[in-house]
Amino acid sequence: MNLPSPPRSCAALLAALALFALACEQPPPPSTSIPASPKPAQPAPESPESPELANPALVASGAPGSRRSPSLASSPADAMPAAKGESMPARPPVEASGDPLEAAIRRGARWLEAFPEEGLRFDAALMLSEARKALEAQEEGVEGAAEEGVEGVAEVGGGALSAVLDGELARARRRADRDDDHPHRRIWAPGLALSREEVQRWSPPRAGQARVNPNRPLSEAIFCDLYPARKAAVAYIAGPMRDAGGFHTAHAAWAWAQLHRRGCVSAARYAPVARSMIEELRGAQDAQEAISAASPSREVDLFAERLMAMGVLGAEGLEGDVAALLGAQRLDGGWGVAGEGEEAYWRYHATATSVWALSVARSRGIRGPRSWPGQGLAPEPGSEPWRGGP
Repeated sequence: MNLPSPPRSCAALLAALALFALACEQPPPPSTSIPASPKPAQPAPESPESPELANPALVASGAPGSRRSPSLASSPADAMPAAKGESMPARPPVEASGDPLEAAIRRGARWLEAFPEEGLRFDAALMLSEARKALEAQEEGVEGAAEEGVEGVAEVGGGALSAVLDGELARARRRADRDDDHPHRRIWAPGLALSREEVQRWSPPRAGQARVNPNRPLSEAIFCDLYPARKAAVAYIAGPMRDAGGFHTAHAAWAWAQLHRRGCVSAARYAPVARSMIEELRGAQDAQEAISAASPSREVDLFAERLMAMGVLGAEGLEGDVAALLGAQRLDGGWGVAGEGEEAYWRYHATATSVWALSVARSRGIRGPRSWPGQGLAPEPGSEPWRGGP
């Protein structure tokens, strides 16, 4: 019996169903349509085992692997991600700030505080006053801190990193203030009243004569805004006082910066002499044997004093010197190893100078490097923290 043919509409429906069944057996072709925007993927919870979270120094410093935006990195190298599959090197252990330069200053300050007060000398207050002012200038965002106030300091007080020096600075000033007529007290006591004769009681040496104590021309520079510096004294500081990058050159640089900051030499005269001093100090610094945590106190002291002097003159490219000085810090927080028969104060001087040099570097915008040579030597068993040596 013949069945009637289905209506045209039914035939079309059957054909469509057949095609649908065939399509279900084949893989879907690539879509050419624009898909709808998916919902933003939720970030996976971060594992507590993550090295970025486990190392607070990396988080705080902006080093590779930190969660700080690369735009906040301290250098172009810090903004570069690690190569695929390469683990990020951990920054050497420092303190919670993650900045090894800041941590070194804090450790140095603690070492200084442990030194017996009866062993302090006048220049302890001088070095620490300068260091604190440098840190204070940086904290206040003062531009050109090396020329705009690194050499002076007001009342003890304040917060942040500069405050770590307050306790030791108070002790050092108690000792220094016994010499109430010392011209260098004007560094922290700007109202100090001395006569011109008390400040300028020295005679600049003539050609062929021996250099004078470097504190004499420095005194004249510190008072130059009150008593104009003599032409012979300015000329001596700019030239004959220098000793090829040694302690006298470092003191000359410090005095030259004082003269400029107090408006006693013009910028036109200051700049070429400053450049010449920087070149001299740089040459001597590069020629010195590399310092380490085993270096004698006097070697570290001279290295740090050159770094400070170049900093107050506005030198660039001091990052390598900062890294070397960080590497020379001992695990007890001090710098230098006392030589046989050497007075304990020499190590104090080396440590205070190092803290000062790092403070000046920080005021110039230098931050601790990602790595540096050495981590210091452990103090000898049973030694007192302030001695750190035989």
